[in-house]
Amino acid sequence: MANLQQAKTLSEIIGTWVTIAGAFVAGIIALLGYSRHVADSRVAETLKYVERFQKPPVFDARSRIHKAWYTRLDEVDKILTSSEKYDAEEIVDELNRFVIKLVESNELQVDLLLLVDFFESIVICYKGKICDRDVATSFFYSHAHLSWNRHGPYINYLRDRLNDERIAQGFEEFVRGQEQ
Repeated sequence: MANLQQAKTLSEIIGTWVTIAGAFVAGIIALLGYSRHVADSRVAETLKYVERFQKPPVFDARSRIHKAWYTRLDEVDKILTSSEKYDAEEIVDELNRFVIKLVESNELQVDLLLLVDFFESIVICYKGKICDRDVATSFFYSHAHLSWNRHGPYINYLRDRLNDERIAQGFEEFVRGQEQ
């Protein structure tokens, strides 16, 4: 009878530990499932930005900006190949003046600010852990980098003119952060 009582006690102890282990494993599985769900939600939210990027008004603004640049590429080449006339600093100054003139003469200020706001909203989205940073970088970094390289002089001009260093700060951080 003592052996039967010991077996019953041992069975209860083992049963308790198996139940605890099962609950622990189930908790881990649920946590992993939740983590996967959160990651999937972040990717889905980032893909909504991809869709917005390909539709008006962002697509239209990008198109107008690209058209303005495309029609003036010869002027850019002329400035870049003028090293016989100017030193590197003078070429940079000339390019900066060209960018400001290009944006203003083609009335691209609103289009450029729309694009800046778009990139800044992506940064806010992934910093707030709503979007996936890696997916956002994969889709948007090359576009952001090109836009920053082309329009950085105009953005700096706006910062100086309006005495506000915060203009396009998130956009610049996105580009500079990926360069490192």
